[in-house]
Amino acid sequence: MSQGEDREEPKGERWWESGRLAVVGVAKNCGKTTTLNALIARQQERAVGLVSVGIDGEQSDVLLGTEKPAIVVGEGHWVVSAEQALSRSTAPLEYVRALGMSSPLGQVMVARARGAGEVVLAGLRHRGDVSAALGALEELGANPVFVDGAYGRVVGAHPEVAQAIVMSTGAVVGHSVREVVRRTSDVVDRLTLPVVERAMWRDALASAQREQRAYLVEDDGELRELPHASGLVGLSQGRKLWRRSTAGVVVPGLVSDRVLEELLAVGTQRRRTLVVGDGTALHPSGKLWRRFRRSWEVRVGHSSRLLAITYNPTSVTGAHLDARALRQGLEARWPQVPVFNPVDPDEVARIFRES
Repeated sequence: MSQGEDREEPKGERWWESGRLAVVGVAKNCGKTTTLNALIARQQERAVGLVSVGIDGEQSDVLLGTEKPAIVVGEGHWVVSAEQALSRSTAPLEYVRALGMSSPLGQVMVARARGAGEVVLAGLRHRGDVSAALGALEELGANPVFVDGAYGRVVGAHPEVAQAIVMSTGAVVGHSVREVVRRTSDVVDRLTLPVVERAMWRDALASAQREQRAYLVEDDGELRELPHASGLVGLSQGRKLWRRSTAGVVVPGLVSDRVLEELLAVGTQRRRTLVVGDGTALHPSGKLWRRFRRSWEVRVGHSSRLLAITYNPTSVTGAHLDARALRQGLEARWPQVPVFNPVDPDEVARIFRES
């Protein structure tokens, strides 16, 4: 199967039992690692595989110095991590394969747990490395495979890596249920944007990605090259190129606040379309993102599927939200998606029993 090709959802499998699944946090200390452990705990009879973008599984948080849960695996589970990180794991591990990747913590290895214990995952910093690691795990029979992303890295949610995501959120994101739901929605909406369907736009995106250049797209499908390979500089220099017949723009790389501001400066004479490769390319602030969506359509070449949302009603700063109100607020926003607190045994049992 080629990279980026859509995968069919396995028939007869429950959402946490098969394929590639990324655990993503709206912000740091949302309970992402706790969520991962809750998912792993349901896989005692399966050959689950684990990879992480950045360093995860450390006993204390690097930035805040706060305690964080270890990643706990069972016998037969597979992990990909750097040698020095593996040496600090308490789980008995058998080194199976070197992946030919180097990192500051040594060579990246595939290992299999020969008993239960804690693991430290590290060494994968780029999407290509993550994809190669996932391919190796699947070749060895790992299924499902979980991708755990460090703070500020949504590469694990890239559709070429994992087509499905579990989102972790909580009180660390906002001071009220409403604020938590809004900020969670900002992230989820970007990662689950609708896929562009018209052949005109798909062809335009393919051209932009092949040439690594942004294009204006006319109503009849004509592509007009922006004057600079950089999307931001090209948009800034090309404001006069926009016509009434310009349907929108395709951008092959990252889209920042500055890019959105340039597009908003074009005016609102008509509703236009921005097309990017996938939601991980979008890096706007929440307020600007919501403003932009009011006047622009945004579509992607590949989208992620939201499988579940987990929440943490407390934060490391001491903030606390009513757990029931938070769960109900998230359920109201995403009524078709399981929502649960991964440290509440009753909620965990209910979700995995009903799903």
